[in-house]
Amino acid sequence: MTATSIAGNWNRRGFTLFELLVVIAVAGIMLAVAIPYLGQDRGGSQQAMDEARKTVSLAVGSARSRAMLSRTTAELAMNEHSLVLSGKKSFDLPDGVGVNGYEVQGRDSEAAGQPLLFSPRGRTDWAVLWLESGDLRKSLLIRPFGGKVVMVDDFIPLSELLDEGFARVQ
Repeated sequence: MTATSIAGNWNRRGFTLFELLVVIAVAGIMLAVAIPYLGQDRGGSQQAMDEARKTVSLAVGSARSRAMLSRTTAELAMNEHSLVLSGKKSFDLPDGVGVNGYEVQGRDSEAAGQPLLFSPRGRTDWAVLWLESGDLRKSLLIRPFGGKVVMVDDFIPLSELLDEGFARVQ
């Protein structure tokens, strides 16, 4: 490669520091864009769990709203593949995701099949819903008052979730 300087002709071999920095910057930007996609679960189990969390959040929010607007108690029943609001509206979980069980604070094990109740003020008891998708297991913490549904890894009993501070922090 031949280059001409202001002082006259001269031969140049290699690249300038500026050219090298530009190439490194472009490569860095490309890596920054690509890295989040490289670590994704190709099976879709995590994506299905994220969709299930959104569905549960929507069902809980709808139950709260229905209870507060109608000024009556709303029930949210949990089936294997869906949540049913007051026997009318069904919130289906994504394919491959199922409800493995749930626990409500203050209820014994015989009451596990009963629906989650929302008072006319939109309040419910602390609850944890256990979801399973293939080999992926998650616990969803439902709070008594509004707010997002918190998802944590594995099946964790409600007492442990409350002891670990998920109730206050997240």
